[in-house]
Amino acid sequence: MRKFVVALSIFVVLVVAGLLVFAATFNVNKYRGTIQSKLEKRLGRPATLGEMHLGIFPPRFRVQSPAIGDDPRFSPDAPFIKAQEMGVSLKLWPLLHKQIEISSLNLERPSVNLIKNPAGV
Repeated sequence: MRKFVVALSIFVVLVVAGLLVFAATFNVNKYRGTIQSKLEKRLGRPATLGEMHLGIFPPRFRVQSPAIGDDPRFSPDAPFIKAQEMGVSLKLWPLLHKQIEISSLNLERPSVNLIKNPAGV
């Protein structure tokens, strides 16, 4: 029984160390263009994402200076929302099944630009 506990402990330590090395060496910025284009397609608005950082426990990533543009019918120049930093935490179980579900979304120092067009909309 003691050998099993020691073996299990070593296995857990190796898995955690492997995940930490993966997080430290994986460059999520390499996928910024893909993520940004999918976000734009999903929202139907222009989006810009700054430097991105990956976290493991819990699965999350941080984005510097995110901005989402306004509806082109209102103001194509000013962003609808921008922030200093955005933190996105993902649910682990759906992620293991190649599905992305967001458990939390945090914006630091957000700025929201609300515009009324001449028709009052």
